[in-house]
Amino acid sequence: MKPRHPAIVLALLVLLAGCSSQRAAQSRASEDLYAHGAQQVALLDLGFDALAQRVALIRAAKQRIDVHTFIYADDATGRFLLDELGAAADRGVRVRVLVDAMFCAIPPERLALVRRTHPGLRLAVYNPRPKDVVETRRSLQHEVHAGLNHRMHNKLLVIDGAAGITGGRNHEDTYFDVGQGLNYRDREVLIRGTAVRQMSACAASWWFHPLVVPVDELVAVTQATTAPVPDAADLRVGQLRDAIDRHLAAGAAPRWREVNRAGFCWDVPGRPERADATSTGAGLHHVLSQASTSIEIVSPYCVLNSASLDRLQDLRDRGLTIDILTNSLASTDAWWAYGAYLRDRRRLIANDVAVYETRPLPADVASMWSIAPEVVALRRGGREPFLSLHAKCVLADGKVAVIGTFNLDPRSKHINTEQVMILWDDAVAADLASLMRQDAAPRNAWRVGLRDLTMGWFHAPFVRLSEWTGDWLSLDIYPVQPTTCFELKPDCDPGPRAQTPDAAAWNDVGPTPEASEDIQKRASAIQTFGAVLTPLL
Repeated sequence: MKPRHPAIVLALLVLLAGCSSQRAAQSRASEDLYAHGAQQVALLDLGFDALAQRVALIRAAKQRIDVHTFIYADDATGRFLLDELGAAADRGVRVRVLVDAMFCAIPPERLALVRRTHPGLRLAVYNPRPKDVVETRRSLQHEVHAGLNHRMHNKLLVIDGAAGITGGRNHEDTYFDVGQGLNYRDREVLIRGTAVRQMSACAASWWFHPLVVPVDELVAVTQATTAPVPDAADLRVGQLRDAIDRHLAAGAAPRWREVNRAGFCWDVPGRPERADATSTGAGLHHVLSQASTSIEIVSPYCVLNSASLDRLQDLRDRGLTIDILTNSLASTDAWWAYGAYLRDRRRLIANDVAVYETRPLPADVASMWSIAPEVVALRRGGREPFLSLHAKCVLADGKVAVIGTFNLDPRSKHINTEQVMILWDDAVAADLASLMRQDAAPRNAWRVGLRDLTMGWFHAPFVRLSEWTGDWLSLDIYPVQPTTCFELKPDCDPGPRAQTPDAAAWNDVGPTPEASEDIQKRASAIQTFGAVLTPLL
């Protein structure tokens, strides 16, 4: 007998097949989470893949979920992840989400709605201003408040104490390949095994600290009585969910590697004054002090003080080669931080540190973000999409890998709280080295070197005087830029490392290529007068 409504039957079959594939994907994620013995890691390089893995883990959670994020945006990604976390809480999973108070962009109305609709989803902020908390909490907040400049820079996801993610990504469209304009080139590590216990201990220790305030005790949330107004981001949430479901149903899985040794370092809330007493500082110091041949660093910001420059010089004096990849002025999301770095760029080159700056649209961009049609569609709607470096990685001797939240700047060392995962494993280090070196390749980044200044003999003594006085005067008295960016000529070999690349193979494309004139002027002003702002930058 023929069905009376074949179109309806066909639609139901398609729907059931989709539900079945989603359940199968969630079952695979659950099996992957629990059915393993050795400690394993996977690098999460592409943003959309990283989002899909987050969702798979959240859907597979059975007992508890802990989230730390520096930024929580009220965009499609932020709302989508709130929905997923809320669904986990509704099925009995204990869910705790901690956001830095200054960078929690979820409006009070949405926070109040989430708490009403998902009472098991516990939300809190770190180090809010005393005036922002309810009266019954205010006196305690006055006692423990760590100041506006101290922020929680943590990024963490822990599922059931069995699997975790840490690295550079916040909860925002721009970190997962779906930003309309700016998109971040970031990196994380997904890990399961004994190191996850350290991540769980971090989450537990943080949650019960006096600086952590539940959103129910924020004045704005208690006074929120209206529902959030629907907007365009709500439509994007549905599109993003569909894209993730298709991605997971297709069987997307991370590339796991068994590791010999891994350690998670995390800073305690309310950082102690001495940076070398922090866990992340001690962990990084250990990695650098044990290195014998090379250090490779990827950091979106490269704001250095005299102690940092001296440390790099000590490493060079020990015979180590040092390579640093950072943002160019054209790709950075913080021109003010770039301006502070400009004054020290010449000192890095003079100390024979190899410096590379990323292009906003690298030649290999197709392998640096998702090019799936539904993801490309989500990127449309704003300015032309481009990439800004946001990964924070260190590679020592090509054998020890560090991935985390720590930037090459004084904020990470002295002011913010940070987290890093250290991996002692040749195979994982080789995977990371391949990614880092691709990002720094001539087709994807400019090489920084000494500039051929007209009347260089005249400029040289003033440049040296500016370097000598810069550490204590907080002023660049001679802001002539003796460094520039170089682009490899077609079909040329890059040649050996050198302070000044061979003119036969490299073109001088200027100190700040592809950056607008307005941004160049702002960065130059910071270079000249902004040294006093270095701790803030």
